[in-house]
Amino acid sequence: MADDTITQLVGELATAPWTGPVGEAYAGTLCGIANDVMIEAASRAMQSALLYPVTPRAETFEQPPEAIDALGRDALLLRYPGENAYTGLRPRVRGKWAFWRQGIKSALLAELSAAGYPGAQVKVPNDFTPRPAPTSEWSRFWISFPAGTHPVTGTGGFIFNTASATMGSSRLGPAGINTPTGETYLRQLKNVLARMKPAQWVVWDIIFEVTPGVLYISLQYKPGRVNPTDPHYAYSHNGSAFPLGV
Repeated sequence: MADDTITQLVGELATAPWTGPVGEAYAGTLCGIANDVMIEAASRAMQSALLYPVTPRAETFEQPPEAIDALGRDALLLRYPGENAYTGLRPRVRGKWAFWRQGIKSALLAELSAAGYPGAQVKVPNDFTPRPAPTSEWSRFWISFPAGTHPVTGTGGFIFNTASATMGSSRLGPAGINTPTGETYLRQLKNVLARMKPAQWVVWDIIFEVTPGVLYISLQYKPGRVNPTDPHYAYSHNGSAFPLGV
């Protein structure tokens, strides 16, 4: 029935000079586009109601968390482990336009905070004078965490699978994230960075401040880039010699 109605509408609209197969095809395409837009608008309007509690009478009914999750995915915003759908994700989805318009750094930091990584800092080459070498790597950026905002406690760690792997090439660490919980912490952090950063941006290092101004543990985001003898491990920096620690 719907197809017959649309066909009839196209025939009525296809007046000269839009008659004949070509004209009707053109009019049909326009009607199809208009119908798709109207259907999408109606769908969005109905979905937007899921972002607010329903109060038909004296009682208030919450929408199912799965509905809020779906709206979040549509806005490229996920609900993280431990995040409440109503007090966490829903306000973030409501503010999605402001979120995506606030700038790359601010959006990335806001998402990291929502994911359970508070206090993060983002640095790009233009934040330094002079720009750090190699200056040709204009798209790189660093993520750093001040002391007290992360689980890393030191340079320790341990080597696993040494019977079949080259010493130092299969190391899990540093201390504080050399556990299953730490692995989850690091895996989710890298997932957030990969999903939320611009495609052309390259994560250069993830830096954890252990002792303010003295010790910084830096994880290579791309193994083998800086320290090929120990590509999976952290390396430490003296605060006075490391630009992000000043």
